Amino acid sequence: MYIIGKSPKFYLYIYTIIFMYTINDLPSYSKWPLRLLGLENFTELKKNNSEIEREFGIDKWGALLKEIESGNVKTLEEADDYGNSDVDTLIFNNGQFELSSLKAATLLYNNLVFDICSKYFPSKSIVELGCGYGSVILNIAQKMNNKEFDFFAADLTTSGSLCAQRLAQMENIQLKTGWCDFNNPDVTNLNIPQNSIIFTSYSLHYIKGIPEDFINFILSTKPKAVIHFEPFAELFDNSLYGLMKRKYMQVNDYNMSMLSTLKEYEKKGTLKIRDVVPEVFGKNPLLPASIIVWEGK
Repeated sequence: MYIIGKSPKFYLYIYTIIFMYTINDLPSYSKWPLRLLGLENFTELKKNNSEIEREFGIDKWGALLKEIESGNVKTLEEADDYGNSDVDTLIFNNGQFELSSLKAATLLYNNLVFDICSKYFPSKSIVELGCGYGSVILNIAQKMNNKEFDFFAADLTTSGSLCAQRLAQMENIQLKTGWCDFNNPDVTNLNIPQNSIIFTSYSLHYIKGIPEDFINFILSTKPKAVIHFEPFAELFDNSLYGLMKRKYMQVNDYNMSMLSTLKEYEKKGTLKIRDVVPEVFGKNPLLPASIIVWEGK
């Protein structure tokens, strides 16, 4: 039906309103609202090294490694497609809910990490700690004409590091891989060059607090910048959506005090927080990543 006297902008506005998604749409795409409200049972699991090894080392990266070694996955793009479907789901992007496939959302997220890291150039070395199967760091390398830079990646799981190594070889990317454990005083066996950009992406939230050994190790490498793309519970507000995010992190045993811990180190004069950007992106709307950037004093 055409409404006399209404401009095209009016219809564009109506179209936008019709297709605007809210938290009320989330139950159609996720079981977590039912679980958080106690309307569906689920098993709460403690996040420790054993559970991480089961979930990622065996179930996710272990399964992907088998596909790589059997020749079923031959490229980084195929590896990204392996764990991300084409089915539409609700994501959180720059302050609003959007409908997207996980494949498209993964591309958006990888572009976001690249854009933020590139703000701290020049730096010849880029390091990801807690790299999973290497998707983020390898996508960065592809964008940067990797011959000009040194790339490093480490993960708690052996299968994750092996996936990253195999995929780098397939894509002709020079990537140095190793292990890392944020709770281990040694942190990683990577030999990280000075003036590196060091980042974590959805990995630091698996531990409690942030150990002083971790901070001291990072500072010992004299980094150009340290960037965390992580869900920071302290940045959630007290809206219904904010409370749901906080509850989601609690029941999944995620780190609830990362920001306050970093601020304590800042008060001690150990480090300086350069930037805080709240809740920029989440393939899971209940676990959006914020961006925290810090450096040594």
